[in-house]
Amino acid sequence: MSESSVTRSSGAFEAGARCGAGRLWLLALRTGLAVLLASACQHAPPAAEPANAPPPAYRLGSGDRVRVTIFEHPELSGEFEVDGSGRLALPLIRGLNALGLSLPGLEDAIAERLTGERIVNPKVSVDLVKSRPVCVLGEVVKPGCYDYFYGMRVSSAIAMAGGYTYRARKNTVDVRRESGELLAGSHQTLVFPGDTVEVKDRVF
Repeated sequence: MSESSVTRSSGAFEAGARCGAGRLWLLALRTGLAVLLASACQHAPPAAEPANAPPPAYRLGSGDRVRVTIFEHPELSGEFEVDGSGRLALPLIRGLNALGLSLPGLEDAIAERLTGERIVNPKVSVDLVKSRPVCVLGEVVKPGCYDYFYGMRVSSAIAMAGGYTYRARKNTVDVRRESGELLAGSHQTLVFPGDTVEVKDRVF
């Protein structure tokens, strides 16, 4: 083999080696990026609640107090509290499950049970007397638990707690739902009974 042939073969080998190394480097880069993306997804912050979402129907839970009116039957009417197991104890009705029901849903459930107790065509009205509270913690002037009102948002909850302290991080808050779900909230995030709003301190 001539010297020029050897030189060309050597050059081709070196070019191939460089190309192979380039491919390996690119593969490693892609693998590294994939690992970083997977790690970022695993440690992503809680999803934000859509702003300005309309408040859904109120759902009853343990600690709520309701006024039940049975028309033409005052002896069956009165104020009753949803107990720790989510049930209501009413005259003629024991252990009515109210957990998760809307107020109209509870009206229907009571009317159905009363019909079974031979009350003819019962007319039922249910009003919310007192709801379970919303708690506001962290960097607010007066941390504590406050009465909920329908349509409450984070901004109202913070205002009820006296507003932010000078150390507060004001652009985002943590909202923990009664179910345990954690959200990254804003001022417009809806708050529900039993929720906890936590205002973190800012990093100086």
